[in-house]
Amino acid sequence: MQAAIRILISFILVVCIFNLGYSQKRKKKKKQSSASSSRAIVQYNDGSVFIGDIVYEGTLQMKMALTTNDTVNLNKAYIKRIKRGDKNISLFNGAKFHYTEGFFMSLQFGGMNSDDFNNETSEFTFVGGYRFNKKLAAGLGFGAAYNTTFSFGTWIDASTIPVFAYARYYPFDKKVKPFVAGRLGWGFRDANAFGSNHSGGAYFQPEIGVNFASRRRIRFTLSLGQQIQHIEGSNVNFDQFSNPVTSNFNLWFNRTIFKVGIDWK
Repeated sequence: MQAAIRILISFILVVCIFNLGYSQKRKKKKKQSSASSSRAIVQYNDGSVFIGDIVYEGTLQMKMALTTNDTVNLNKAYIKRIKRGDKNISLFNGAKFHYTEGFFMSLQFGGMNSDDFNNETSEFTFVGGYRFNKKLAAGLGFGAAYNTTFSFGTWIDASTIPVFAYARYYPFDKKVKPFVAGRLGWGFRDANAFGSNHSGGAYFQPEIGVNFASRRRIRFTLSLGQQIQHIEGSNVNFDQFSNPVTSNFNLWFNRTIFKVGIDWK
């Protein structure tokens, strides 16, 4: 598991560096086009929210052409917050919003334990992807997973490194935004982790969840997934006469896991 975590951290750093470079490029592009792009979200102290283009901005007053085709004059003394320059959002009450387009990263952690602790599952995954529109996002993911069970008369511990394609679909554009998602890939054996002698195998996980709107780049997710992971392998135990006994196994782990996640742009 330590090797999987080291590789995971390296992967996250690479994606973060890429995302930082992309963000700097976008900021530079926005500066170059600032004369023609003046989109903003303005929140008043009383909770009123205005979204549109800034037509005029002075020291005390601001004039906006709203997305509703209305024009309003705003007193800066009553303004609580201004978010500038991003058209790719869906805005909700309280100035909270969802991004509707662009690159994103997602970090999720989840697990499950049975009542008798014979079946344990934990999973930590990272996804880097792209939002195509309000409804569809897709990307690639990587992580570290652990499953254990008592089967074939022996304990089986399986540490894997899932690598997968990822897709997420939002049927409704809401402040608390429901989604369905899916992962399809391969769970490679983590050779440096403690556990049984086993191979990797096919990895699949359907998922349902909700994404909470936020005033910042970071937003939280809660989800329920069904982790399906195939492994084959063997364990060596000893009988009452200290003779080695080899148990072969061919397993499909099929586990429900509850997950908490963070999405950020």
